[in-house]
Amino acid sequence: MMMLGIDKIIKHAILLSQNDMRGKLIVAVSAYRAATELLTLHHPLSDEEIQQIADDVDTFYKNWTFIFGEEEGVTNYIHLLGSGHVFLLLDRHKCLYLFLQQGWEALNHKIQTFFICVCIMGEQQWTWQQREIIHIPNCAIHHA
Repeated sequence: MMMLGIDKIIKHAILLSQNDMRGKLIVAVSAYRAATELLTLHHPLSDEEIQQIADDVDTFYKNWTFIFGEEEGVTNYIHLLGSGHVFLLLDRHKCLYLFLQQGWEALNHKIQTFFICVCIMGEQQWTWQQREIIHIPNCAIHHA
């Protein structure tokens, strides 16, 4: 809901002489908003909803790259959207919410915190197994 006011910001931030860019940016942001509202649903999506997401992402990507270019304007995240990777995952699994890692990361953090609090004796007295348990999840995150 926070993005609802972004249209006003765009209208005031971009000069009237750049009206074409202003219009394309508002269309891009509106399409992105519509796609993310559907993407964040917590149930399997219908084929029509998935197609709507694909259409919204296409609209977003075309307008975004027109404004910011295909090199400077395309981050890794925008590449995932524009290249169709997200669409392929949605088409196969119907719901990306089911594959979020946030729950696992939260549980992993609690286990690490508990382990560190119980083993307050200091790092010099830790065994190599204790150090390995703390180190493995961080390596898995960076190498996944």
